[in-house]
Amino acid sequence: MGKNKIHTILVDCDGVLGDFCGAFLNVFNGIHGTRYKAEDINDFDIINVIPELESDEFWKLCNMEGFCRGIEPITGAIDAIDELRELGLDVVCLTAPMRGPYWIRERYQWLTEEFDFKWSDIVIASRKELVHGDVLIDDKLLNLKNWRNSHNDGIPIIFNAPYNVDADYSEYPCPGWWSFDTWEQIVGFIAKQII
Repeated sequence: MGKNKIHTILVDCDGVLGDFCGAFLNVFNGIHGTRYKAEDINDFDIINVIPELESDEFWKLCNMEGFCRGIEPITGAIDAIDELRELGLDVVCLTAPMRGPYWIRERYQWLTEEFDFKWSDIVIASRKELVHGDVLIDDKLLNLKNWRNSHNDGIPIIFNAPYNVDADYSEYPCPGWWSFDTWEQIVGFIAKQII
C-alpha cells in the first residue's frame, strides 16, 4: 500500500476503543470479592485465566443491562478517532456481536455518544474479513490474520494489551502487520502513510 491509498480505517471496539477487560473485572471483582487487574489477564479468553469464572457466568455478566454502556474508553481513543477523521479518513467501527438482549442497542448508543459515530459507520460482524477497508486495528490476532488474508493490500494493526503481547505470532502468520501500544502511536503511523 503506497502513500495516499488509505481511505477507510476499520476499528475494533472491545480492547481497542473501549476497556472491556477493565469493565468486566470491575463487575466480576465486585461480585466475588477478588482483585483481578487487567495486567493479570494474559490470555485473550478471560475464562482461561480466572479459575472462578465459568462460561455461563461470563456471558451473564457481559449481558447485564448497562454493562456495555459502562465500558470506559481506552486512553487516547476518543482524540485519536477525531484526529483520524480530521485527516480526511473514513473511520468505521467494526465490532463483533455479543449474546444478549442489550448488547447491540447499548453498543450503538455507546459508540454514538462517546465517539460520535453515525449508525452508518458501525458494522457488527463476527467475520471481519468480509468487511473491506484499508487498515484494520484490532486486539485479536486471529481477526487480523483472517482479514489480511482477504485484503492483500490492507494494513493490519495489532493494538497491544496484556492478553496479546506474549501471543505466539507464528500461530497467526500475517505479513505486513504492525504492533502499537498507544493510540498516539497508531495515529502517527497512519498520518505518515498518507502524507
